Amino acid sequence: MLGKRFALAIASVAFAAFIATPLPSIVSAQDMRNFDIVNQTSARIDAVYVSPTTSSTWGSNILTEQVPPGQTLQVRFDPSVNTGVCVYDLYVSYTDGDSDPVTGLNICQILRVVVTDTQITWE
Repeated sequence: MLGKRFALAIASVAFAAFIATPLPSIVSAQDMRNFDIVNQTSARIDAVYVSPTTSSTWGSNILTEQVPPGQTLQVRFDPSVNTGVCVYDLYVSYTDGDSDPVTGLNICQILRVVVTDTQITWE
């Protein structure tokens, strides 16, 4: 009988420790630079470039396919690249030939960028 009570006490302590442990795989999977681009224009987005403001080049287009009007693009960062860098430049181009550059955007403080036919805003 003493063995069962001891095993139950150990199991209770282990369960309490498990409950109190944060879930790093869920928390650390989110990079504070992640944001969405919402296409509220009348054209498809055909290219998106995101680079640190300190960079002299845009790098590669991050799109794998065009973003139709009314759709949202999720921009996700590799947490091991440019860690701690929050100020980025953004360049969006459209199938109608228009393009919109935004410089000095602190992406650590926004959740989404909304592009329309007349402006780009962020929130």
